[in-house]
Amino acid sequence: MVQGKCNTFLPDDWTFNRLVYAVESLTNAGFYVLLDNQFRHDNTVLERTSNWVQSWVKLITAISADGVAQARTMVDILNEPDWMNLRWEASDGKPGAGDLYLQAMDALYSVNPGLLFFIEDRQVSDSLAKCLDAKLVSMAFPYSAVGSSIAAVDYLVAWSPFSVSGLSDPTTFFRELFGKPYLDRTIMAPRINPPSVTGTTANSTGEALWTSLDTGFGYLSQQGFCYDDFCRVFPIAMAESGSNFTTAADLHMMFDLSSYMSNSGSASTGNHAIIGSWFWATWPPNRPIVGGIQTDDADEIQWGKINYLAELGLTPCRPVSTVLPRGLNLRQTLAPQQT
Repeated sequence: MVQGKCNTFLPDDWTFNRLVYAVESLTNAGFYVLLDNQFRHDNTVLERTSNWVQSWVKLITAISADGVAQARTMVDILNEPDWMNLRWEASDGKPGAGDLYLQAMDALYSVNPGLLFFIEDRQVSDSLAKCLDAKLVSMAFPYSAVGSSIAAVDYLVAWSPFSVSGLSDPTTFFRELFGKPYLDRTIMAPRINPPSVTGTTANSTGEALWTSLDTGFGYLSQQGFCYDDFCRVFPIAMAESGSNFTTAADLHMMFDLSSYMSNSGSASTGNHAIIGSWFWATWPPNRPIVGGIQTDDADEIQWGKINYLAELGLTPCRPVSTVLPRGLNLRQTLAPQQT
């Protein structure tokens, strides 16, 4: 150990090398790593799309040189594509999110065919607020309009949701995806936020919430996305969600969300399967509204959040032999209770 340095193995020449080192270290310790391009902070995909694709290729090529990292690395290609009002199709001088996803996946699959690809959603417009809460649900993949057989919610059977102003049509993306060799390695990753983040309690609980989730993405896990009489079921992982569990509105919504994910009780609508994967936002306390798994001073673990996830039947992506941390005044508490 060199005085003043906490890790003498960490490369000090280039951030790129530090990232590769971090991924290799975590994966060789038994973890899986999901790499995420934060669109909110990096607009390269719009300014220089080919450079964006090649940057992904360069990173995955370097990581895949390590056999363990190659097998344990996943890719969230573009985080929050609706941040710059991207639609599934090209519009307003911007490329379509579907085209961007496919370009990146084509290139990355040729480098590492074992990658798992996470596809995030785009948010629907307020024009669907009467049927779906656009502020609560970042609507991932609305129904294809190729016939009533694909509609799981009766009121959507009679009309094409894409005829509603502002709603983006993912059909072309799915049609192209159906012919790709990485179809089986594609995971849909919607984002769900509680009232403390969205600023609204509309449709955030009970049947209204569950209908919104079914319509937005849940159907992908049950009947799948359908095109020309071909339907494909997709795995779903909650791309991000989190709460400090400090308000009654958040507690109500998060507990009804847990019922939905476990497909239990009244939330078992028949239109979705159990959703068993979740990326909690976040580990460090860097999101003031929802906090982190760590307390604000980063000295303790908020065991209530851990237990909330545990009660969903979720298991952390860590080696089986890993012992959960103790010390640092960590206190195990009960999962938050709805009042």
